[in-house]
Amino acid sequence: MQCEHILVPMDFSAGSEQALTAATGLARQFRARLTLIHAAHAADEFEMFRRMVEPAWQREMEARRKRVEEAAVPVDTIMTRGVAAQTIVETARGKGVDLIVMGTHGRTGLRHMLIGSVAERVVRLAPCPVMVVPDRSDTR
Repeated sequence: MQCEHILVPMDFSAGSEQALTAATGLARQFRARLTLIHAAHAADEFEMFRRMVEPAWQREMEARRKRVEEAAVPVDTIMTRGVAAQTIVETARGKGVDLIVMGTHGRTGLRHMLIGSVAERVVRLAPCPVMVVPDRSDTR
């Protein structure tokens, strides 16, 4: 498998942090570059995000970018708005991504049915392979 470009969706959860760690290791192994992406869901959320949260999330994204750079992996970041799964898939397609590495919250049952799964939608719609990293931070 040729892997030159890896997309890593970031929602700043423990699952996305674990995915970033895995993606950074893969990028080093394949000598690939990473693109970190965060998508606010809708216009109203984006407006709230822009005014109140964007500076904090920019700092969060910047911290992750620096962490990847310290591992000697080329990286860029995207902060945008849109439906998360759709935005991830469209970005992967538009940027010619070879692999998507993303975390999952591991919701099951009713919560999964009501909320849905971004990872599940990305797996079904992505133009490239998707590696889903389960959130192992909540060991029961």
